Amino acid sequence: MPWGVPVGEGLRFLESKREWVEAARKRILTKTPPTTILPPLSTRRHTLALRAAAIDRIRVRIADGTIDVIATDHAPHSVEEKSKGLEKSAFGIVGLETAFPLLYTHLVLTGKISLERLVELMSEGPRRLFGLGGGLEAGMPADMAVFDLDAEFVIDPEQFASKGRNTPFGGWEVRGRTMLTVVDGKIVYADKKMKNV
Repeated sequence: MPWGVPVGEGLRFLESKREWVEAARKRILTKTPPTTILPPLSTRRHTLALRAAAIDRIRVRIADGTIDVIATDHAPHSVEEKSKGLEKSAFGIVGLETAFPLLYTHLVLTGKISLERLVELMSEGPRRLFGLGGGLEAGMPADMAVFDLDAEFVIDPEQFASKGRNTPFGGWEVRGRTMLTVVDGKIVYADKKMKNV
């Protein structure tokens, strides 16, 4: 399936093949299945497999290097695109605006992985794996995000800059607010608390 692999089956296969592996944060953290994602987490079996894998294997595989990349799987569909019922709605959830604070809160602050490892999984790993430019190379336009690691907030889909609002993480308390995003040397997002940027 081009959209993803159910967690239980996927990890068994990927562990045996040791190809590059990415894990979408919605599959690492969700407690209740979001609607209209592929593959769906709509059955009790998938939900239980997700929880078992998230606790027992995904976090271990992140820490031991088996998982190379954590992906956002960002699919910011509009309310209209998501309101056509289960069979006709666009699949996916918002990922970019929730990924870092969720992973920082639930993996780094709980001691599962270091902040450096999270940065590797979300930034350096994808750049290396896919031969992407950017980053913070001398003489090159910067690609970076700046976070306030002490900022605590509640995820509120109504505050998303994205056109999408669909997320299973609304109402979750997290730390690590995005303050600034720079792409190709240009500021594309600055929190209202950032002055003179």
